[in-house]
Amino acid sequence: MFTTGLFVCGSTSVLFGFLNLSPDGATFVGLCFAVRIAEATGAASFITASYAIIANEFPGRVATMFGLLETFTGLGATIGPPIGSLLYKAGGFILPFIVMGCLLLLTAAVSICGLPKQELDKEKLSRYTYLDLVRIPNVAIAAVTIIVAAVTISYVEPFLSGHLDIQFGLGPEQVGVFFLSDCVVYVVAAPLLGYLCDKYSHAQWFMVAGCVCNFTALMFIGPSPLLNLEPAVWLTVTSLCFVGLGCALQLVPPFNNCLAQALDCGFPNNFETYGLVSGLFASAFAFGHFLGPAVGGLLVQSVGYWWADTYIAFTHVVLLLVLFVFIAWQCRRDKAFDKLSGEDRPILLSNLKKKENAER
Repeated sequence: MFTTGLFVCGSTSVLFGFLNLSPDGATFVGLCFAVRIAEATGAASFITASYAIIANEFPGRVATMFGLLETFTGLGATIGPPIGSLLYKAGGFILPFIVMGCLLLLTAAVSICGLPKQELDKEKLSRYTYLDLVRIPNVAIAAVTIIVAAVTISYVEPFLSGHLDIQFGLGPEQVGVFFLSDCVVYVVAAPLLGYLCDKYSHAQWFMVAGCVCNFTALMFIGPSPLLNLEPAVWLTVTSLCFVGLGCALQLVPPFNNCLAQALDCGFPNNFETYGLVSGLFASAFAFGHFLGPAVGGLLVQSVGYWWADTYIAFTHVVLLLVLFVFIAWQCRRDKAFDKLSGEDRPILLSNLKKKENAER
C-alpha cells in the first residue's frame, strides 16, 4: 500500500505537469479533476500506510516517532513553496511537477527494497470497523480534535495572506516569510511533544493546551473586534507561532492515544488495528482540511475576516469545554473502578471485547 501509493502519486504528479498541453475547456477541466483525484488517492494510501508502519515497527515509541514524522511534514511545508518557485522560474509550469513526481517514484523504488515486509496474520484478522473504533469515547474526542486543528491550519493559510496584503501592504515574498514562523514552531514542537506523550501519556491535557494556544492565536491574529486592538506585524507573527504550537499539541498526541485506547478496548495488537487508527487519523485530518477553506470562505464573505477569526477561535472554546467534561467523566470513572474489589475488576471494558470473543 505504501509503495503503490507513492507510485500512483508520483506518476500522476508527472502527468499533471503535461496537462497544459491538453485541449482547453471541458476536456482540460475533466483531466485536471481526474488526475488530482488519482493523486489524492495515492497520497492517502502512502500517508495512511506510513502511520501504520511506524506503529508496527516502534511499538514502545509510537508518539515519539509520529512526532518525528510530523517534523518532516512541517519541513516539507516550509521548503516546498520556495523550491517550487525556483523550479517554476527555471523551467515553467511543467518542471516542478516532473521533479517532484520523479522524486516520489524514486522513493517508491527505494521503499521496495528498504522497507520491512508487513504481513497480515490471517488467523488473527478481526471484523472491527471504523464504526467500532469511533464508538470508543477517547477515540471520538481525538478525531474531533484532529478535525478542529486541520480546520485551523487550512483556514489560516489562504485567508491570512489576503489580510496581510490589505492590512500591511506585504508582497508574496514577505507573506511567505510570515508563514515560516508557524512551520518552524511546528517542526520544533512535534518531536518534543511525541517524546513527552510517550513518557507521560496525558494526551487530553496536551489537547487542552492546544485549544488554549489556538484560541489565543486566532483572537489576536486579526485581531478580533472583541479585543479592540490595532493590527500589528509583531502581533500577527506571535499569533502564527501560537498556531504552530497549538496545532502540534492537537495533532501529535491523539494518534498514540487512539491506538492505546483501541488496544485497551479489545482490538487486536496487530497491523490491522494500526491501519484502522492510521486511516481514521488521515480521514479526520483531510476532512478538516476540506472544511477549513469552505467554512472560512463563507464566514469571510458574510462577516469579514476579523469576525471569521473570532468564530473559528470559539470552536476551540467549545472543544475545550468538551475535553474538560470528558476528563472529569474519565476521572470519576477511574475512581469508581479503583474502589472495586479484585474479583469485580475483570469486567469487560466495552462490548468490543465481547464481540471479539464471540467471533473467535
